[in-house]
Amino acid sequence: MDTTKWKSMAISKKEHEILLALSKSKFRGPAAMFSKIFNDYLDFQAKKAKLSKAEYIKKVLTTEKT
Repeated sequence: MDTTKWKSMAISKKEHEILLALSKSKFRGPAAMFSKIFNDYLDFQAKKAKLSKAEYIKKVLTTEKT
C-alpha cells in the first residue's frame, strides 16, 4: 500500500457493521461511504462556522499544528 496516499484506522466492530450496512444500502463501498460521511461532516461544520469548506479545512489544519 502506498502510505503517501492511504492510511488505515481502527474502528469498533459495531461501527464497522453499521458502515457496511449503510454502504450496502447506498450501493457504495465502505471507503466511499466513509468519504461521503466525512465530507458531509466537513460541510456541516464549515456552515456552522460560517466559513467555506476550504477555509474551514485550512483553519482545522492550522489549529492542529499549533
